[in-house]
Amino acid sequence: AFQPMYGATLSVQDRLLLLPIELRYLLAAGHTAEAVANLRDKVRYAELMDAPRAAWVHMLLAEACRREGLERQAEFLCRRAALYHDVTELPASPTAGGPGSIEGVME
Repeated sequence: AFQPMYGATLSVQDRLLLLPIELRYLLAAGHTAEAVANLRDKVRYAELMDAPRAAWVHMLLAEACRREGLERQAEFLCRRAALYHDVTELPASPTAGGPGSIEGVME
């Protein structure tokens, strides 16, 4: 679903808007290997987001890493998420709407 966008030149702002949506989709569809691909770049984009969204993206990436058996990376991302925002205020389900999302998009 996101393949046509990869060939397009997107602004940083557009990439920041799409990253949480893409990660939610990939997790919901079971495409966790794709979610952790280019992990370093995805973390760098998350660092440019406001604190709640940065924490949410880190938690989504952590869940993808956990599902891929990358426990060290998952723990690291969870710790980073907690530095950005109180993770207890984030949705418990990785496919639920996160900060700044439109509820119902993935449901």
